[in-house]
Amino acid sequence: METIDFEPIPLSAPGLNQRYIAELTLWIIRDESDWQAFWRQQQRLLSEPPPLPDIDFTAQMLLVLTLGSRPTGGYGLEIDRIELLETTQPTWRIYYLERVPGKTCLVTQQTTTPTAFVSVPLSNAEIELTGQILVNNCEH
Repeated sequence: METIDFEPIPLSAPGLNQRYIAELTLWIIRDESDWQAFWRQQQRLLSEPPPLPDIDFTAQMLLVLTLGSRPTGGYGLEIDRIELLETTQPTWRIYYLERVPGKTCLVTQQTTTPTAFVSVPLSNAEIELTGQILVNNCEH
């Protein structure tokens, strides 16, 4: 199966962490104006929002995936790979890893919203999501 190249964008999204998002959500951002609107919306609760990262939307689009809100810290999200499925119309399957804290982990007692940002080649492919949960036992 063919894989789709992607590049993780190392962004801190404090605005997303301050919002309640009920469930797994994927945003597909294909142009600069949508990116600016998304960034403003996500950072609106911050007195000094971080600068808008540059993305070349002539060749790329941005995928923003969030697990939804989690009750504590210690959760993480990583996009593992993206595959092109052999279907009648272009379809990408995004494989992601949800990292969850084990029972022995010390975590912050604050709601968090694990989010991953990746740039991918510009496409109109449909997208499917497939997740796997990994438990971090935090044993030292």
